[in-house]
Amino acid sequence: MVAIFDGIRAERLINKVLSAGTLDNAGGAQALGKLETVARSAIPKIVSRLGAAQHEEAGLLVELLRRLIDKNTLAFCLPGLAERDEQIVSGVVSAIVGARSIDANKLLPLLDDVNVSKPAILEILSAHKHALHAESLLRYANKLEYQEQTALFRIIEEAADEQLVPALINRLDAQDPGMRARVVGVLSRFPTPAVRDALRRLLEDNHKTVRLAALQALARIGAGMDVPQLCRMLKEPDIKIQSKVIELLVSLNHPDTVK
Repeated sequence: MVAIFDGIRAERLINKVLSAGTLDNAGGAQALGKLETVARSAIPKIVSRLGAAQHEEAGLLVELLRRLIDKNTLAFCLPGLAERDEQIVSGVVSAIVGARSIDANKLLPLLDDVNVSKPAILEILSAHKHALHAESLLRYANKLEYQEQTALFRIIEEAADEQLVPALINRLDAQDPGMRARVVGVLSRFPTPAVRDALRRLLEDNHKTVRLAALQALARIGAGMDVPQLCRMLKEPDIKIQSKVIELLVSLNHPDTVK
């Protein structure tokens, strides 16, 4: 019974906000304050209105939703991410992207939900990347398609710290060469001895994309290079790898190069 009354009250207050046309005048601010007390009932109703809302009204609904979302109410707008109506999904994404005081790690399980747009979730995660647990993100990497995986690794690269290095090195055994190359990109942020050793081993990888990524990473971290190993790589059939090897050898200017 309480839920029914809260729903009726929420509808009335949402209409009041729309009539005010803003949340920043006295009427809109007052309605917002009251909506915060029935946010669990109000949020699904706001989400459902996004589909039919026109320009200014849609923007106001998104802003209202954004202000109502916090760590306690986030779950009530998540069903909107599974809607078929792109306007609803887009509105919910915009609201969560701009929301404060949420735990974006709670969104990670949605990467396993076949009904939820992966690009939508990744857009939200990117906006909150500095609050994410990088190791938790890494667990989802092999569950995503190529483009989604690429987007995920951009987020991981921003969220990762040196504590993630062991988990990243373990991923260098992945069967997918694309995965190995992306992991190398993240590892290049951390010039530790373990990372240098792992990257040098990858210069012998059986896939050219991984070998090139390892070369680029070693150059980025300024690691001491094995000149004889680099010279052997001059026999590489791939022109990009050859060019990178030559670039590195020239920059090293090591006396062993001419031997």
